[in-house]
Amino acid sequence: MASSNGTRPAGSNATTTVPSTIADVILGGDNNRGTNLTLADLLEIRNYTDRATGLNCSWIASRHVCPEGRFCPTGSADASYPCPTGFWCPYDTAHPVYCCPGFYCASPNRIAVCPEGSYCPRGSNRPFPCHFFLAQCKPGTAVPTRVGVFVVFGAFAVVALLAFILRAKRQKRARLQRALQLDLTAAPTPVLNFFPLSTSSDAAEDGSERVSAAPNLRQRAGFSDESTSASTAIELDTLGAGPRKNTGLLDTGGQVIADVTRAEVPAVHFHVRFEGITKTLNNGATILRDVSGELRPGKLAGILGGSGSGKSSFLNTLAGKTRRTGGTVYLNDVEDEMARYAKLIGFVPQEDIMLRDLTVRDILRHSAHMRLPAALPTPEKDRRVKELMAYLGLLGVADSIIGDERVRGISGGQRKRVNIGMELVAEPSILLLDEPTSGLDSSTSLELCSLLKRIAVEKGLVVAAVVHSPSQQCFELFDDVTLLGTGGRVVYTGARRYALEYLRNLGFVKPASQSEPEFFLDVVTGKVPLAWNPQFRAHDLFDYWDAFRRGAAISDNHTPGNASMRSVAAEISTLARSHPANAKRRSLSNRLLDNVADVFRDLADYARDVADETAHTLKTLGVPDPVRATPGPAHTLLLCMRRAAVQIWRSWGSFMSELGVHLAAGAFISLASQDNEYLGRYPDALCDVTPFPMQPACRTPLNLLPQTGVFVSLGVLFAGISVGASTFGGAERVVYWRDVAAGMPTVPYFVAKALVDVPRIVLAGVTFSLSLVFLWPYRGLWVSICAVVVALYFAAFSMGYFISTAVHAPQAVGLVATAFALLWALVLGGLVPPLGEVEREGSGYYPFRFLWSLSAPRHAVEALFIEEVGARAWDELTQGTAVYDALGYRKDGYGAAVLNIVVIGLLWQTAALVGLKLANRERQK
Repeated sequence: MASSNGTRPAGSNATTTVPSTIADVILGGDNNRGTNLTLADLLEIRNYTDRATGLNCSWIASRHVCPEGRFCPTGSADASYPCPTGFWCPYDTAHPVYCCPGFYCASPNRIAVCPEGSYCPRGSNRPFPCHFFLAQCKPGTAVPTRVGVFVVFGAFAVVALLAFILRAKRQKRARLQRALQLDLTAAPTPVLNFFPLSTSSDAAEDGSERVSAAPNLRQRAGFSDESTSASTAIELDTLGAGPRKNTGLLDTGGQVIADVTRAEVPAVHFHVRFEGITKTLNNGATILRDVSGELRPGKLAGILGGSGSGKSSFLNTLAGKTRRTGGTVYLNDVEDEMARYAKLIGFVPQEDIMLRDLTVRDILRHSAHMRLPAALPTPEKDRRVKELMAYLGLLGVADSIIGDERVRGISGGQRKRVNIGMELVAEPSILLLDEPTSGLDSSTSLELCSLLKRIAVEKGLVVAAVVHSPSQQCFELFDDVTLLGTGGRVVYTGARRYALEYLRNLGFVKPASQSEPEFFLDVVTGKVPLAWNPQFRAHDLFDYWDAFRRGAAISDNHTPGNASMRSVAAEISTLARSHPANAKRRSLSNRLLDNVADVFRDLADYARDVADETAHTLKTLGVPDPVRATPGPAHTLLLCMRRAAVQIWRSWGSFMSELGVHLAAGAFISLASQDNEYLGRYPDALCDVTPFPMQPACRTPLNLLPQTGVFVSLGVLFAGISVGASTFGGAERVVYWRDVAAGMPTVPYFVAKALVDVPRIVLAGVTFSLSLVFLWPYRGLWVSICAVVVALYFAAFSMGYFISTAVHAPQAVGLVATAFALLWALVLGGLVPPLGEVEREGSGYYPFRFLWSLSAPRHAVEALFIEEVGARAWDELTQGTAVYDALGYRKDGYGAAVLNIVVIGLLWQTAALVGLKLANRERQK
């Protein structure tokens, strides 16, 4: 290593060169000498060359004597000034220069080449170690290249892959053990009661065969001879013509069915009766009107109607998911609300709402542990999950993922059975299904309807399903049917076998080639003419039904002189003519006023709903649920954490892809920031003789570290928000709606998801910080920089949580995330406009300064700046706080800045929790 103590060089190390561009510059008149001088008369540029490495370092020397460690800007030794730290001032220095890249200046008069294993950026007063990232730091290195960053990441990827492979092998062994155990225990499966299904010798009135169940099921279900809930013998139609597929229930040729009692979970059976159910929207539109009927235990009920007939609205209103405006519900002949018994009601939505990257077993097991009584032992819950999978014919795909359009999984029919199983595993008393056959072929639809029939009969449940256009075979499995017309009014409700007879008595004739459900839909939509009433319109059917309910005689003899027909026509004539063909169009101003009034009514309803739920929560806080004591908050937290962990850590590919995003983001920022430095200000003595236009630049340090902080903030926010938005966005959000509607508390769920994300946040921050120092010549402690990045990732994930709960349209989440990153990092990052200007009283930004206080990037920029300049020894940094004050920072504010980032992240999470609970409330019921 070569060095210089600042004396005049004796050999070839120092040479004199005067560029012509300098010689041509005129200083002006000199009073002492009385002549005009050029720079070449006073100054010269000398070079110092290290013999070992060949590195050069130049300085501006005076042609007059100037002591080492000092500089003489006027060319006279009588006017010499001490050389500041970070500058180099050898003998005869006129202007101090920054210690050259690849060198370090331990004192202003000594220069040495940077040793191997260290790097020395411009202005270094000591060498900086290359640390442990396998960096390439040869002697004289100014900027290290830490290629070891990617070696470390590759090694981590290999270790993670091995861990995933080992886990997959353990899971495979566990599946084989479960399959072996299932084979060994298949014979003594606990079946407490069997009842044979025997074909009755007497044909039913409609020509279908009857199958009678033995009375033991009826007695266990709690039916009595006097009850209106069931007849003395539960009867069901034969499950279609043709062979039945065995879906996993213990079945011998379709003749013996297992009935496994649930001694630990007392069965609760309901008979549901509803009268005058009406639903009117705030804009005055009525979607349900005077719907009356009943749902009987042990019976399968179908709800049919054309588009816009309110089938799904009726199911939601009956279940208490939406507020009705009229009508009464009776449970076991007692006026009550079904919403009170939400934990005993299974509601199967039309869409297959479930986490598609989980297995069948994962989904059903989570549902069982969440919704079965907390006192039930875990092994018993797992046993019931296995029994249910056998019952639904899902054992063969128990460890297969659900899958979606991108990843192949189970079939559509199996997915529908999982959808039903999520509710059935909770052992409900009422099972409501919204178009369960939607999207299925006729064969799969028939299997599903057969399954629903078996569920109703074997478990004594109330089962009601909205079906749009079932096949004839599927339709014959329904015991009861409700036909709804446009506007949500009843056309018929009652036993399915009497529906055709009722319409035939009205005068409608079914073509022989048409199935009953197709014929019914044509009738309720007004496509079938009525011969005895040429002026017939579809809404007349509602009045016919009202007349029939009041006891009007309806005969199938529709000759012109028939008295019964005339009496029915007279009975409904007034009602039928009360439907004007065209409503009077309201004026534009009235419609606008109505729209404004609708908004206020919606807000009032929303506020009342929130107030009611809040009051109920406070009232029942700490009080055991009288309906069913499901797991409490702590147990729910653990269950949700386990499910969330499975979601995140199931796939090595997705796990490493996510880390790859953070690695690339850090590398890009490192590339953009490799030349961002802090170089101290020149001494005042030099700036005093500098031409006036250049003095502001002379007295201002070169400070590009805040720009690096902004770049880091942008990279972290772009990567962190996009990943964090997936925690509660997309399919996860609709699954949350379904779970919370089934009784899951929101707070434990949210906390569980946030806690499981903590390892992701830490790994993201560490990965980003590793690649950030790939080219960026940082001076502070890497651990301190990493702490800032991890805290900022925590805030970015939390922002993603909020965006995913506040933005309803999935396609808009990315756009909002981009706007968020730009707003908080660029506008509110404290760089432009400067933070000092924001906090200055009287500035236009001053009233809004709280926004900068709430900006996590603003505090991240401050923390990174404090950490980096703390490792530099420039005089203005070590001898005062002027530099910090100009930026609006505190010299000792690193810890407070990091803490502020974490607090801001917690605030965003609180906002996300509130948004998750208060947004889309109609979906959470």
